[in-house]
Amino acid sequence: MIAETVKTAMSELAGMQNVQPKNEFLTRQQTDEKLHISLSTLDTYTKLGILNAKRMGKRVLYSADDITDSMIDKINTQKHKMKR
Repeated sequence: MIAETVKTAMSELAGMQNVQPKNEFLTRQQTDEKLHISLSTLDTYTKLGILNAKRMGKRVLYSADDITDSMIDKINTQKHKMKR
């Protein structure tokens, strides 16, 4: 009985290790440092819809996954413009 309980607990623990971490959110300052851009450029990207900001109270936060996806899309768009 104890062995069965331990075995069940171990398999649950092993399953938990495969769970993806929650999406990380970055502040405006962390985002501009990560992208090596100014805060005004970050605001422009947000207004143009290049980056999606989320408001949580008074804070403006950016999803790390959205930043990566948006920048990949922007780079690909710029590459296609250069080929013309």
